Amino acid sequence: MTTKALLEELHHLIDSKKDNEAILQKVYEILKEDNAEGETDWWDEMTDEQRAQQEKAEEDIRLGRNLVPHEEAMKRAKKWLE
Repeated sequence: MTTKALLEELHHLIDSKKDNEAILQKVYEILKEDNAEGETDWWDEMTDEQRAQQEKAEEDIRLGRNLVPHEEAMKRAKKWLE
């Protein structure tokens, strides 16, 4: 479905529920929450120390340092996942 078609269908569905305030309120809350989440950048919420750790991790990845195969990482994490 194209974006235009999707928008038209959403408009149609919302218009068809104009007498159901509860559904309209739920749709509104979903869209508002999604929009609010997009306004926050996780980088801005990190401390300077966390940013430095992230930058070091990204550098390590670029340089091929401290890489652990997926299977090994899953073995190590298994104790926290059970």
